[in-house]
Amino acid sequence: MNITDSYPKIILILILVYVCWSSAIFSQTSESYVKSGYNKFVSGHVDEAIALFSKAIELDKQNINAYFQRAMSYSFATKHQEAIRDYDKVLSLNPEYIQAFISRGSSKNKLKLFKEAIADFNMALEKQPDSPDLLYDHAMAAEKLDRIDVLESSLRKLNHLKPDHAHAYNALGYTLADRNQRLQEARDLVAKALSLSPDDPFIMDSM
Repeated sequence: MNITDSYPKIILILILVYVCWSSAIFSQTSESYVKSGYNKFVSGHVDEAIALFSKAIELDKQNINAYFQRAMSYSFATKHQEAIRDYDKVLSLNPEYIQAFISRGSSKNKLKLFKEAIADFNMALEKQPDSPDLLYDHAMAAEKLDRIDVLESSLRKLNHLKPDHAHAYNALGYTLADRNQRLQEARDLVAKALSLSPDDPFIMDSM
């Protein structure tokens, strides 16, 4: 067989090797940008971190970690609309990414999109029903919608899980007192919070 007959196969193999090699290089480079961006973020250089995460995304538009880290950086910089767009992308790539639901809910909370925030927290609670931070955030979003039943349910569950969670007692007590409901119980709840955290100015302000 003439060697020229094998040229098409050789060229095809070389193309496949190049594609695999270049994909690996791009992926590695994308991850290196993510790592550099994270280092910038933890050192307080948030804008530089965002730029590096953006570079990572340019090189690998499926890099879910780059989108999530950029979203967290946007949230830290109070650019919540931008953060929500990145959390949306994360969830489009992985609908089971629970932390993205939690973080997107927090950003929506900051933008006073309380119904949407609660929807995200509800999704997360399906997977992490005993998360103290998530239960507290869920309760605070419910309070903004005047869903005191939801707030009370979340805070009482939180206090069952963490009996020393002073802010959960305080939040429920303050909410009841603010609405002139079950005032004796409200006072008892705030007193309980104060006994757990006597020097907390937020709790002291509730008395």
